[in-house]
Amino acid sequence: MKHIVKNNDLLTEFEDWKKQKKVTKNDLLKKNNLPKEQAEIWKKFTKKTIIKEALKTRLLSEQGYICCYCQASIKTSIEHFIPRSKNPSLMFDHDNLLACCSGGELERAKTKAYPLSCGASKKYNEIFISPLDLDCEAHFDYFIIAKTASIQIGVKGKTPEAIKAVEILNLDNEALRSSRGKALEAYFQEDLSLLELKKILIDFEEKILNKSNDKYPEFCIIAINLLKKLTSF
Repeated sequence: MKHIVKNNDLLTEFEDWKKQKKVTKNDLLKKNNLPKEQAEIWKKFTKKTIIKEALKTRLLSEQGYICCYCQASIKTSIEHFIPRSKNPSLMFDHDNLLACCSGGELERAKTKAYPLSCGASKKYNEIFISPLDLDCEAHFDYFIIAKTASIQIGVKGKTPEAIKAVEILNLDNEALRSSRGKALEAYFQEDLSLLELKKILIDFEEKILNKSNDKYPEFCIIAINLLKKLTSF
């Protein structure tokens, strides 16, 4: 995970839409909608409406176009951190809405054995570490797995909550390990000097600080985690 900073000041249009449609948190609490009705409300919203596309763009921009869970580059779906089935009143709460990758669903349609992850794996389950938590990044650790042709990068939780999150989100599956390795292997070649590794680390940290072109590098927190290990003795 990478820490996400929400900016509610830029969502005037979305807030106005919620008041107009009477789907604010207070409205949804009063209605006490049944699951079927909740699903219909969300289904109507997720059709290609201008307000939905504007919200999606806002979420992607907040996150630097990386998935809220695995940090892969994305341009895709809206995720409820607390599932609608658990708390429907948060259906349109900006702090409960995140941008998430497809979680392998597209690949699963072609190959049934392909592992699901992130929101596709989480479904109606809850996790107890949020990307909005200031210290969320510190709950996870990453490690390089040496392979003959290429490297893979695994992840493990450092706390009980993180261990459970890795399990529910299926963040340590073979496909994600390979994707991380493929994206980052150029930074972990054996012939790189300590000075070169430190320069790469500084570059990653600057890209996150400046959020160049409104985007973060794919798997950026994972790269920083590993580079810090390699450059500290």
